[in-house]
Amino acid sequence: MEEREVDGRLTEVVQEGLGVTREREEAMWGELAARRALEMAAWSAFVGAVVRMSWNLRPAMQACAWPGPFYRE
Repeated sequence: MEEREVDGRLTEVVQEGLGVTREREEAMWGELAARRALEMAAWSAFVGAVVRMSWNLRPAMQACAWPGPFYRE
């Protein structure tokens, strides 16, 4: 038996045992891919917001800082 035949038969056995059809399995993989794309977009937006916040944070901290007694110009 070739490797493809063995793989195909094992897939059929697992699908029958779990009660999952080939169409349902393909649909589940599609849902997973869509979810991953959505998560990637959300993480990209989060990273952008963090970068933007940290970019503006240093000047804001310097603007509100009080010079200490050791500060000399």
